[in-house]
Amino acid sequence: MVIDYNQKNIKLGRSMTRIARALCMVIFALTLLYTLTSSVKCQFVVLPKIYITPRINNASTGTYFTINLNVTNAHEVYAWDVYISWNPPLLEVNKFIEGSFLNPYGNYSTYFYYRKNEAEGWLYMYCGLQGEPFYHAASGNGTLASVKFLVQGVGECALDLYNSYLRHYGPYDMAHNREGGYFNNKLGAQIYEIDYNGDTIIDFYGSSISNSTVDVVNFNPTDKSINFTVTGPDGTNGYCNISISRKMLDCPTNITDWKIFLGDIDVTSSCILTRDVYYTYIYIPYSHSIQTITLRGTWDLVVGGTIKHHIIWDIYEFDIFTTSNSTVGAVYFNQPMKSINFTVTGITDTTGFSNVTMPRNILDCLDDIEQWQILLGSTDISSSCTKTRNDTHTFIYIPYTHSTQTITVRGKWVIPEIPETTMATLLIMVISGLAVIVALKKKVS
Repeated sequence: MVIDYNQKNIKLGRSMTRIARALCMVIFALTLLYTLTSSVKCQFVVLPKIYITPRINNASTGTYFTINLNVTNAHEVYAWDVYISWNPPLLEVNKFIEGSFLNPYGNYSTYFYYRKNEAEGWLYMYCGLQGEPFYHAASGNGTLASVKFLVQGVGECALDLYNSYLRHYGPYDMAHNREGGYFNNKLGAQIYEIDYNGDTIIDFYGSSISNSTVDVVNFNPTDKSINFTVTGPDGTNGYCNISISRKMLDCPTNITDWKIFLGDIDVTSSCILTRDVYYTYIYIPYSHSIQTITLRGTWDLVVGGTIKHHIIWDIYEFDIFTTSNSTVGAVYFNQPMKSINFTVTGITDTTGFSNVTMPRNILDCLDDIEQWQILLGSTDISSSCTKTRNDTHTFIYIPYTHSTQTITVRGKWVIPEIPETTMATLLIMVISGLAVIVALKKKVS
């Protein structure tokens, strides 16, 4: 029997080539799958945002300025509505028009509706597709509406957005963020911005007028205070007149409850305090040097109201909202335990509540909403809580009696962790595959 080694080597070589090609295709597919999966997971937790441009506005008395209400990262919006508010003695709405977001080419039918109250200073706008199929819903970025204001005086005010909705074709609304704007035409005003929870969305605006150099204004919710430094030629007289949004920090019972410190010295008695519905204005005199000024109130936005907790975990960023009559601590996400937890504090033995809003693509009970488990300390209070949801978020109302309590909300499904070893594993597969190919070819030869 004669063995044709050349023919055998040719066949084996061809087999090795096919194996190498198949192995490369598998490696390519795995790499592509990992890339696409990572990309999708990174993207789907980015919430849409309704926001105002320009954020900061300035115009003289008797003139006009225009703002745009924009949306970004929207997905299949069939209709939208929003409220915007302002200081009515200072500004008056002159004109408003529908933007092009829902009807970018002018060939769809839309319905635009509004209500406004100049005395109270608010405007409501609604716009929706009319009689159009669901696949004409708009996605991406665009302008919802434009609003033109007449300036009637000198001052400052927030241009707040609230009660806004991005609506799908069906009965569901789309969770989203909001970022309002600000108007200030006071001569010499230095504007400061406060992002109190670190999510890059500006929550509050204020201003200072001073003959000093005023450094960055910092908000400290824990201490219910703001602080900043002022600098000027040593020994000369300095002053700073600062405005503080009453939605951010206030002394609601009595304006004289404010405490003003120059360094560690209480200088409240030498300051002049006034306020209107929107802002507190504090005039602070001092002798120049490098001074730290602290303004301490008795109430801040963390006590009661709605708080957005911006959470970063692994490659994900998402927001959990709490609405409560308690002081709510930071929200912690525990991926292995499929849960979140936070503390609530209030006057002992009074009735408290928290309403928690969570994205379902992070934490969920897929099969049955009643599977959510809510613990107050170590006590299961799930049966006394109210649970509802839409296609994007779960809403849980939690009642309790006040003291310092830890609340844990536990689901049945959690977004999986992306192992740090994934890319390393792929690399090992590539190297191992190449090593096998080289070894086989050497054997053949």
